[in-house]
Amino acid sequence: MRFILLLAVSMVWSINSGLFDDSMDKAALLSVPSKKSALSENLPVYGPIADSVYLVGPGDVITISLWGNVLEEEYEMTVDAEGKLLIPKFGLIDAATTLKEVRTRIEKIIQSKSRNVQIICRITRVKTSLISICGEVVVPGTYEFNSTVRLDDVIACASTREQRVEWPRSASMRNVKIRRSSGETLSVDFEDYYRNGTEANNPPVFAGDQVIVPVKSCSVSVSGSVLRSGTFDYRFQSALDLIHFAGGLSPDADSQNIVVYGFGNREKGVQSLTLNSIEACRDYQLKKDDCLVVGRKPFYHKRLAVSLQGRVKFPGQYQFEEGTTVQQALDAAGGLLSDADSNTASLTRCQFLKNYINPDFRNGLRENIPFNPLMVALNLGSGNSGNRGNTHLLDMDVILVPQKMAVINVSGRVTRPGVYAYVSGKNWKDYVSEAGGFDKNAYKGRTKIYKKARDAWIYASGDVCIDAGDVILVPETPQEYYWDKIKDTITITSGLLSVMVTFLVLSQ
Repeated sequence: MRFILLLAVSMVWSINSGLFDDSMDKAALLSVPSKKSALSENLPVYGPIADSVYLVGPGDVITISLWGNVLEEEYEMTVDAEGKLLIPKFGLIDAATTLKEVRTRIEKIIQSKSRNVQIICRITRVKTSLISICGEVVVPGTYEFNSTVRLDDVIACASTREQRVEWPRSASMRNVKIRRSSGETLSVDFEDYYRNGTEANNPPVFAGDQVIVPVKSCSVSVSGSVLRSGTFDYRFQSALDLIHFAGGLSPDADSQNIVVYGFGNREKGVQSLTLNSIEACRDYQLKKDDCLVVGRKPFYHKRLAVSLQGRVKFPGQYQFEEGTTVQQALDAAGGLLSDADSNTASLTRCQFLKNYINPDFRNGLRENIPFNPLMVALNLGSGNSGNRGNTHLLDMDVILVPQKMAVINVSGRVTRPGVYAYVSGKNWKDYVSEAGGFDKNAYKGRTKIYKKARDAWIYASGDVCIDAGDVILVPETPQEYYWDKIKDTITITSGLLSVMVTFLVLSQ
């Protein structure tokens, strides 16, 4: 009797404690130690390493292959924390120098002990480096990089805000300092690399270097009809140099109407000078805080580059005048074809991306630029309320007119779900039969039909008309969870059994 009582109590405890629960956390039963995150051993590199520039240091892995008078051998060695490299059977060398010098030292120590030996020395894994950046950046600090890193990646890491690279307006990007661990200081015109792609202004940065972005002390600005307006450090000789640095004149620029605004003393105030030719810009010597404004040609009409794609008579690239509407562009392309779906035509607007994309830029800064073009439904087939055919086009717009969907989508619990050709006069049961009929788990009484024209779901019935583009959905029959019922039955039975056993024990 006591055995039965203990058995009943143990069953109740097992159920209440969750031993029969499928969702029980297995981690509570298994004690698995967590692994610490480790640095990847195969970090990407920029490209071939220049052995005369690359500085070998702790963490670099060098592989030596030997053949000739000795047996073919290969050694893989890691430079230790003191910058030393131990070559098995040959000795220890100082490796804290350039890769070219390390190769020379390796060949010298091996050839001193073995003659007529062919030697190949290569670096097979590069170290990681700690580089600090401070000054006028968004997030100054110390970062870990691959040892082949260049200045653009360092600035990108310290200038990223919400997945977009930017730096403060007060930053002097034309006078970035790189303070080498050896004590040498290098001055870099990084903005020249950013705007013009000059590789000399994107030098490599080594372990222990410090990048300093100073405050902009004095500046000049250019605005108006130039390709890239902005405020820049004062490092220009003439007004023409500033225009070239800003990407040159835009097509609507009036080269005879370039005005320089200078800030003199308080008595004179702001002074202006009109430069009426490119030669005058070349001869004018810029001063600190000058502001150059390039005028626009009068009555200039900008041509818009617009792409028309899909079911139009003549798709392709077109140029339109400012103020052209979507409907006018479609008419210029020959209008819509008979199978065009005007209800789903769309307009993709990409013009705002021009301010962020620099085709000369590379690597990290380009990857962090968001690319989110705006897509708008035109609803050309609807009434006046939703029709956007009168929308004015902008440069780089893309108009897409898809083909009408002459298909029916049958999905859910059918034998062969998929897309089937639309045939006028067929009802929903015909399409279900074409899809192989209902499967064993189909909930036939809850079959739904999505009416594309009305943008609404309805329950299937014999009199529902099926149109092109509609969707037939056969849901699954709700499953009964028998295991839950079994657990409930066991719980109740064990409880009653416990009461009965207790009553019998007390009655004796």
